[in-house]
Amino acid sequence: MALFHFHIIADDGRMEDLEGKHLHDLEEVREEAVAGAREIMSIRILGGTRSAHWIFEIENEAGQPVLTMPFAEAVD
Repeated sequence: MALFHFHIIADDGRMEDLEGKHLHDLEEVREEAVAGAREIMSIRILGGTRSAHWIFEIENEAGQPVLTMPFAEAVD
């Protein structure tokens, strides 16, 4: 398993994921990103705000980008 960091690009800048998550492969990374985006959007919708325009920038433990996923892709 490898360590991946799920950073969020939001209205007020970049929120760093310092902890990260150990996952097997990019398919599992994408599944985690979809689930995370859905959870965040649900919480924010209940609070009266939107975040579908936010973006996950996912990096491996070496800091190399492996996936960029707009939250809106988690809605399909």
